Amino acid sequence: LRGRVLNYAGYFFSLYCGYRIVMSSVNVVLHRVAQTDPLSRAFDLLLLFCGIELGAHWQVALTFAMVGVMIATTLRGFLLTLARVFHSLTASLSTNVVVLLLAEVMGMYFVASLLLMRMNLPPAYRVAVTQVLGSIEFSFYHHWFDLLFLVSALVSLAAVVGVRVAATGG
Repeated sequence: LRGRVLNYAGYFFSLYCGYRIVMSSVNVVLHRVAQTDPLSRAFDLLLLFCGIELGAHWQVALTFAMVGVMIATTLRGFLLTLARVFHSLTASLSTNVVVLLLAEVMGMYFVASLLLMRMNLPPAYRVAVTQVLGSIEFSFYHHWFDLLFLVSALVSLAAVVGVRVAATGG
């Protein structure tokens, strides 16, 4: 049962990733910034398709739960990759430098997640985050996030294809 649930979750996140790649491509080409996040839009469409009426509060809670799961899993993968990189660097750098570098990278990751989490909020709740962060040009960061996401997706695709081609000897 657990394997099936994880398998379906993998299918869901694969579809979500494909949707994000397509929408990031559209946003980069047309120089636009999305007004709603894909997860909220997907929940709206799913609930409309199934004919389920949920209050706005539950919809926001479900979206935040899904975003929380995605952030936790990406943070875990990010930390595991970072641990491998720092493990190879510890031979040439002191531990103090490695700890400071790790703190800097994690701080940047946290601020970037906070900036992008703002888009997952309904417009009524975005005001509070905007007031806390001050006068930041959010469209600038969203555009660069889409561009960097698209580049990293293409590089990841090229790496996967390269590894498969090398494994098959072709």
